[in-house]
Amino acid sequence: MLAGLLFLIPAAFFVYGMVRDRRRLSNAVWLGITLVMLLLLLAEAGRDNPVISLPLLLAFVLAVVGLALLPLALLANGLVMVRREGRSLGNLLSLLAGLALIGEMIYFAWGISQSDDWIFSLS
Repeated sequence: MLAGLLFLIPAAFFVYGMVRDRRRLSNAVWLGITLVMLLLLLAEAGRDNPVISLPLLLAFVLAVVGLALLPLALLANGLVMVRREGRSLGNLLSLLAGLALIGEMIYFAWGISQSDDWIFSLS
């Protein structure tokens, strides 16, 4: 019951924000919180019912795929921005963010494959 209430509160803020002004960034934040609470509600309901666990598994897989594609999308956007707008710092930000995310993923994969404790603790 509490998980259902925790799902409805950010959903109400999201609906209120969309009615008030659709362009606000806080609407995206409230939608994200609402979706996380919905996944937690599904996880709680799916403990006893494996049929409900299937949408939770699908949402998890979609989130992992989305996070894996984010650096590639940032790189593509950065290249388009540099080609169309020129090489200023503002135009290079998405390209640099994509490169940083790819570098972080490579460093993390390398770090967990090492047996040294100090490298493993940094990853």
